[in-house]
Amino acid sequence: MPTTMTDARALARSAVSRALSVVRRGPRTVLWTPTIRMGVGNQLYLWLWAHNRRLEGHDDAVLWRPAMATWLSELPAMDELVVRPSDVKFTDRRDVFWNQTFGQDFTREQLQRFITERVLTAPAFGRTPTSDPDTVLINVRRGEYYSEAKFRGQYGFDVDAYLKVAVAAALDTGTIPRIHVVSDGIDWCKARLGWLGDIAPQVTFLAEGTPPMEQFVTVSTARRLILANSTFSYWAGYTSSVLHGADGFVWAPWFHARHFGDGRAFQLDPAWRVIEHIPGGWDS
Repeated sequence: MPTTMTDARALARSAVSRALSVVRRGPRTVLWTPTIRMGVGNQLYLWLWAHNRRLEGHDDAVLWRPAMATWLSELPAMDELVVRPSDVKFTDRRDVFWNQTFGQDFTREQLQRFITERVLTAPAFGRTPTSDPDTVLINVRRGEYYSEAKFRGQYGFDVDAYLKVAVAAALDTGTIPRIHVVSDGIDWCKARLGWLGDIAPQVTFLAEGTPPMEQFVTVSTARRLILANSTFSYWAGYTSSVLHGADGFVWAPWFHARHFGDGRAFQLDPAWRVIEHIPGGWDS
């Protein structure tokens, strides 16, 4: 079969890659982060990897991307874990992975130390009042999960059905005087979640346009927390668990995404209360 131009280019790239791998044998590995849209949840998993590598005596780092700029200003302890493109050495090893499986890519102890030393030291946490232990905070993920067909097919499910099961589970831990909703789709929440008023005398919504770091801190400091299937939510859950320990409650959906394995969320802390099933199933 004749070789096409595309095949020839692929072979050439492969040959170059093999040649460079022989040269790039320096002591430092740089995690080559993708250029796709990447929120703070995904970034935190990468920084966790670099943090753990530093504790093991390595000088490894994560490649800086423009999407990190705002979050690095809010989480200054992360900056030393990042290397700018201009500072990457020719001999630096390159690697690409996501590092998100709880108990496999990181331990509970590693996670807790990272959060204590590099997340909770952020100035924004010092400006936040103590959370109300009776409030149930609900984090709802909308955005491109539902506005773009590709992502809806990968991540979408019946959020309304899930929340009804999760709120019922939260009621098992005590009465709910107040529910507070934090979301990137507040208008959708106000239109679709009116039934929350039948559960709690007071239902409030974080104001539209609230800065992302303020949203993260609000969710992370909640003692009774219902998560979405997003890495932002997972990290808020991790942080809440570190802050409140056995005095806190976290509920999370079993489902994460259809294009990973069987769809199960591999990022979940085993100590959380997982909502295994919802009416109609996760594909409804």
